[in-house]
Amino acid sequence: MGQPRTPVFSALAVALVFLAGSFSSADDLPISVPSAHPTAPVWGDPLEIPPPTIDKEEPEETPTVRIYDEEVPAEHDGVVYVIDVSGSMDYGATTYIGLEGDPTYGSRIDRAKVEVIRSLRALTEDMTFNILAYHCSLRAWRLDRVPATVENIAAATAWVRTLIARGGTATGPSTAVALDDRDVYLVALISDGAPNCGANGLYGHRVAISENNLQGAVIHTFGIGVHSSAETFMRVVASDSGGVYHAVEGS
Repeated sequence: MGQPRTPVFSALAVALVFLAGSFSSADDLPISVPSAHPTAPVWGDPLEIPPPTIDKEEPEETPTVRIYDEEVPAEHDGVVYVIDVSGSMDYGATTYIGLEGDPTYGSRIDRAKVEVIRSLRALTEDMTFNILAYHCSLRAWRLDRVPATVENIAAATAWVRTLIARGGTATGPSTAVALDDRDVYLVALISDGAPNCGANGLYGHRVAISENNLQGAVIHTFGIGVHSSAETFMRVVASDSGGVYHAVEGS
């Protein structure tokens, strides 16, 4: 397949991703997307968002992306991983299967990094990918998706290994930045808690995602040990886009 078209980034995406190019913590910038509906009565009610107007051609065979032992369809051969690296991701140490198939002990972020790397290694070269990592600021591995070549996967693996947990949880605006790539139709969102910065309440984070999903991308969410409102949030974000919520056990 050809190279993916360069997406039209919003001013937010350009500022955050370009300035994060050096990948140093000093370049992290705060994310702030105000709620579009600050007076919404119940944040968990279905959103009244018009269906996408962009037609999507169905491929003859649908490839899949595997993460946390779940297979999700990648109808347009591309995926963006959005990874929560907030401070709470450094907790919840447990035993899991490492990259070499051996029992490994580590925190939520340790396992998340292993699962993302394992998922990257399973991508075929005709697929494209990118990775965003967020707390109250956002870091991007690349400005755009790239082909899943051996070289790119190796470079992405090295970058993922450097991620550390700190700060709050700006899930809504961070996922919205991933959706600025109008040619991406699959987002894998990994988080362990309710969002608490970057938008006005849970509803504001939900709206930030849904109102920027103009292409109708499917968002599959992976909740690491989440409960109550955090789990509800992850479920409705997936449901809004036609995706599936996956509970990550043992965290």
